[in-house]
Amino acid sequence: GNWDAPSNWISNNIPPNNISVGSEIIIDPEPCGQCLLNIPYTIPAGVKLTLNKAKSFVIQHNHTLQ
Repeated sequence: GNWDAPSNWISNNIPPNNISVGSEIIIDPEPCGQCLLNIPYTIPAGVKLTLNKAKSFVIQHNHTLQ
């Protein structure tokens, strides 16, 4: 589902724009689903991005991984 849809995240919490160093974002959409990064978002250095095995993560537009 879309990154900006609260219902796609645990506890309906979208990762904040000012995510803390040491935090982890876990991408784990439903079977046969995908996570679509559909908004501008920067993942700063020190934040772990985990894509669970056999899951799909689609990045639209220009995004920055530091």
